[in-house]
Amino acid sequence: MNILFRADGNPEIGAGHIMRCLSLAQALQDQGGEAVFLSSDLDTAYAKRLKEEQCTVCALKSTAFSKEDADETLKQAKKLDARWIVLDGYGFTPEYQKRVKGSGVSVLVIDDHRYAEAHTCDMLLNQNPQCENTYKHATVKTMLLGMRFAMLRREYGKKQPTSYAPSGRGKRVLITLGGSDPKNMTPVVIRSLKGMAIEGTVIIGGASANEADVKKAMKESGLDLTLQKNVQDMAAVIAEHDFAITAAGSTCLELAFMGVPAATIIVADNHNQDGMASGLAQAGATVHLGFYRELKETKIAASLEAILQDAVKLQTMSNRARALIDGQGAERVLMRMTENRLRLRNAREEDCKMIWEWANDPVTRQTSFSSEDIPWETHVAWFRQKLNDGNHRFYVAFNENDEPVGQLRFDCEGKDATISVSIAPAMRGKKYATELVTLGCRYVLAEGKSTINAFIKPENAASVAVFTKAGFEATKPTTLKGHTALHYILNKNTLKA
Repeated sequence: MNILFRADGNPEIGAGHIMRCLSLAQALQDQGGEAVFLSSDLDTAYAKRLKEEQCTVCALKSTAFSKEDADETLKQAKKLDARWIVLDGYGFTPEYQKRVKGSGVSVLVIDDHRYAEAHTCDMLLNQNPQCENTYKHATVKTMLLGMRFAMLRREYGKKQPTSYAPSGRGKRVLITLGGSDPKNMTPVVIRSLKGMAIEGTVIIGGASANEADVKKAMKESGLDLTLQKNVQDMAAVIAEHDFAITAAGSTCLELAFMGVPAATIIVADNHNQDGMASGLAQAGATVHLGFYRELKETKIAASLEAILQDAVKLQTMSNRARALIDGQGAERVLMRMTENRLRLRNAREEDCKMIWEWANDPVTRQTSFSSEDIPWETHVAWFRQKLNDGNHRFYVAFNENDEPVGQLRFDCEGKDATISVSIAPAMRGKKYATELVTLGCRYVLAEGKSTINAFIKPENAASVAVFTKAGFEATKPTTLKGHTALHYILNKNTLKA
């Protein structure tokens, strides 16, 4: 499936629209789809990042948000053979949406309360906290509302949050006020920290025009601060810190997933960050410092000094933040767009007992090439080894109700992979197996594998039917662990759509 993203990013509006679209684009790429961005006045740093992420970037020729923009967007979507157009920006009016809708291409709008109940798209996404009441009377067919659909980039899927363990007095502080920080709040925050026993990192985006001011404030503060520009792996940076001071945008969701407590500042004059700031504060995940125009250095300093000295409060904030975001929002959104019944996530330590129970189910053991029950200690050692094996892909599948459906593994060697799959006992008979196999194979083929092997016991007619339906083709039987094994193979050309 191909998707056209219509979103902009520049020093005035920042990187927010581009970066959350990138989260969805990466989820699409992981399943073998193509992501194309059509943008007006896109900053070169943001364009570079998109290209590094294997996204195609096209420049909009028309005036942004005009009728001509809508027509050009639709033309590009048809040229791409896109099933969806994703609109992320405050200028995509209900009239604009209506102009591109109903032309054989579906329209998803990513919203921040801008037009509330007036949207005319096919699907609406608002990933902000406490947004549900905004759309009580909206007529959009499918609405994906709340932090369950918070979209995080691929880097977060590879970073399993650990338990919160602040370094002393919350000393490691991250300062990140947006991709461009047009209000130049970063120096203000740095000056407010002067004299505190902290160290940390200041992040600015490639579109920032305030680098000189930031460096000056850092030097004058006397604090042990490191400046990072154009960060590619934000998850890794966040993981090194105990506390963050951030704009009340999508970065708040990333911090929550990582369990890092934060203080938020509203830096948007259009008040589109109000819901994020108030919602996370009410949930106990953040403290809200206020609207940037109303903040003085002394007020920021007093608030932060109190928070950073309160270890119990920091721990509580971390726990509450982590409970809000599970990192699967982009996969849930794409699941609705593709009309799949399943989504995959990487296996985690928390899955160990569940996978063991599935593995020792009598039906599973009967169809396995090793039929003996697996001792717990043996399973734990095996499970941890697989999680840390760079040549192993280990997924757990969930349905739209977030119920675990099954597990899927691929042992990879060069361009080849060998698949192993099992369905949760409670989910048998619901015809998930073929969809699970197909979805998992898309992931592995998308990363460059050319052949996927499946080995099946001859008497396991149900598995033969599942793999055949997914596009696997029979080849010469072989022997596996002393048993005759049917050998089926699949490649990109034989995988069923």
